Amino acid sequence: MNAVTDIAGQDAEPLDEGVEGARARLRALGRASAVGLILLDVVETLALKTAQAAADEGAIGKAGGLTAVAAAKDLSLAYAKVSRSIRQSVMLEDKLETALRDRVSGLEDARRARALKRAEAEAARAAADAKAEFQRVHGPRLAREALVIEAMEQVTYSLHREDLEAAGALDREVAELLEEGADYADYGDRPVSETVKRLCKALVLDPDWEDFDQEDWAKEEAKAGVAGSPYVSMERGGSGECVLAVRGLQGVGLAGVAPPGTGPPGA
Repeated sequence: MNAVTDIAGQDAEPLDEGVEGARARLRALGRASAVGLILLDVVETLALKTAQAAADEGAIGKAGGLTAVAAAKDLSLAYAKVSRSIRQSVMLEDKLETALRDRVSGLEDARRARALKRAEAEAARAAADAKAEFQRVHGPRLAREALVIEAMEQVTYSLHREDLEAAGALDREVAELLEEGADYADYGDRPVSETVKRLCKALVLDPDWEDFDQEDWAKEEAKAGVAGSPYVSMERGGSGECVLAVRGLQGVGLAGVAPPGTGPPGA
């Protein structure tokens, strides 16, 4: 399972679990507060009327006066209770709203983090795909380029062991020819020895092919019988300048000498 799949699975999780319940409780508290305010208005109105009635009776001892005063006290107590209940509801609403805001903010942060991870994973996958495609298209050419440059550095160093500055100057000329020279535009598709020959000819250099007779590319050219290769005998289409011994090939031997058992009959 890759990172993108993991993140997709995480996105399916109910991040907002509990938020709707909190919102429902907040709505219920809001309704309770609204009802409390209505009750408070009713109690306040009744209390004022009862207090006025008690005052009109003039004294507690008159008929009905004690009842009016008692009713006024009861309403006053009810008013205090309703007011206290409303205050508690308002305070609870405030706490719940704060908690809900924090929860929603956390969810938004979590979603942004997930989106960022998804984008990073997708970017990484796209980069890996691009790298793989680049390697598929250009890999062989770049590998051949590295072999050619390495071979030419060996040529320049062999010819200028005592003058590293001159060898470095030749290396830079080689790089320029490979980068800009039309004669080398397709060197990635040519045998290494052919490109090295062309470069050496352009720079008036005389390579010693025996310097490369242990290189894999030289052995591969000998085995494949690459036309013009110094590691292939002239009988097989090579130049035969530094023929390599490759098992199973007729007429191919080290330094142009045929391997044992491949010479003329009776030799």
